[in-house]
Amino acid sequence: PLSPRCRRKLHHPVGHCWVRREHVAMSFQAMVAEWGLPKMLYLDNGAEYSDPDMVRGFSELARLTEGAVQVHDLGADGEVSRRLRDGIEAVVRSRPYNAKGKPGIEGAFGNLEQVFFATITGWVAGDRMAKKTHAKGKAPVVFAGDETDFVAAMEQALDAYHKRPQQGKLKGRSPNEALRDFIAGGWGKTVLSSDRVLELAFADIVMRRPDRGRVSYTPRRGGETLYFYDDALLGIDHKITLRVPAFNPDRVFCFDGDEWICDALPERRFGVLEPAGAAEGNRRAKALRRKLADQGRNVARLSLEDETARHLAHMPDAPEAPVAAVVDAGMIDRLAARSQREVEELRAEEAARKARPQVQQFKPKQVAALRGFELLDDEEVGNV
Repeated sequence: PLSPRCRRKLHHPVGHCWVRREHVAMSFQAMVAEWGLPKMLYLDNGAEYSDPDMVRGFSELARLTEGAVQVHDLGADGEVSRRLRDGIEAVVRSRPYNAKGKPGIEGAFGNLEQVFFATITGWVAGDRMAKKTHAKGKAPVVFAGDETDFVAAMEQALDAYHKRPQQGKLKGRSPNEALRDFIAGGWGKTVLSSDRVLELAFADIVMRRPDRGRVSYTPRRGGETLYFYDDALLGIDHKITLRVPAFNPDRVFCFDGDEWICDALPERRFGVLEPAGAAEGNRRAKALRRKLADQGRNVARLSLEDETARHLAHMPDAPEAPVAAVVDAGMIDRLAARSQREVEELRAEEAARKARPQVQQFKPKQVAALRGFELLDDEEVGNV
């Protein structure tokens, strides 16, 4: 936890940078990597710890570790302890502005600030509105160096804190000597089997529908949309749950309900004419065909005709159309009768024409000068 003084200092914008929940998740993950998993979590009331997603992250961590991380009240409130023991509460917070509720923590921060951090040039302490100066009436001295130099100076101040003997509970020992005695007494840090547990606990939860094995995620604070892919997402046509790590996501955890599907990795981009892109496309097409074939082996074959008949049996037939109006068709009937009469007349004329003798068609007209003459045949002509 951060003290109110340090929290106020860190909340001040420096280059438009604020302490957000992803920064808390980063520092918590770095602490676990160095010191192991804490047995007890006790959250401050700072804004960075009040984010609902951050509270859910710590609660999820307690669930994923199956009780290895426990959340207790440092006070003697029996009701809170009972609620924690019965699983009613997952996170307990300290009371605002109550230093006694966090024994040892505020004192340690005060010691760091007043003794060790004060040795750093340009340190202005916790209250930025009342900056400490090296000479009264003059502006504070600016730290000479860049971000790397500042981190090195802070690490040196912390190293001095860990090596310097202290009175009180340490009884003249340094923090490093006290840690060495704990290790000699059998203490060891509790480590996670995979650092993915922390990424899973402090993750954004979104719903996405895979598109050809690919899912998308756009950070809540803006930025470029990220795409992730895995062969296990091929063929899925419904929405699934994505758990995206809070910072620098190098993968997303894909779940179908509470069932884990896969860890989708960032999508690789290829050039238009890059052969590797075509090869990857062919590989994905083969993977999809294999998946469909595997699913087809476990699917019962259906008769499409029987299924169609079964569905049609439950559906209503088309209704009979009622007569809404009657149109007078007398003109149409008269035209049809006239056409029939014309057809019959043509047929009668054709029949009469066929009944006439063939010679009548070519019989010449009589000439007055040739009346009384008779035509001779060929034999009679020869005799003459």
